[in-house]
Amino acid sequence: MENETLGNNEIFEEKVNMVDLDNLQVGEDKPMVKPAKVMISKIETREVEFDNNKNTKIVFMVTHPDTKDLLEISKMSYISGDKRKTTGIWLKLDSDGKIPYKSALAELLRFTNKNKVTDLVNMAVDTIADENGYLVLKAY
Repeated sequence: MENETLGNNEIFEEKVNMVDLDNLQVGEDKPMVKPAKVMISKIETREVEFDNNKNTKIVFMVTHPDTKDLLEISKMSYISGDKRKTTGIWLKLDSDGKIPYKSALAELLRFTNKNKVTDLVNMAVDTIADENGYLVLKAY
């Protein structure tokens, strides 16, 4: 629904009323790409509102062998204790202004043997699919 907001119920209701329910099926928003080794081309930060707080998320712009467009990945999977954990890559700082030791971002840096986030640019990393089928960085 291009150029519409959730607050514009009149247009939304009109479109819903015009739908042929007998032929309504689940669509594919985007073609899915399979997990593969990707190259980190660029790293951005984005402010995201989460639980009524503004937080900063790290977004990796990566090249994938099956697509010509850059993909955005902002989640990762790593081992925490004896379990695999998949989480967003949030940028938070400790009281010394450094990346917290137990954060996902710190795990990624340790796994890749890098000291700074910018050291990850031009690095090849593996991906896996999360429970929803989206690619996430694999750090284990």
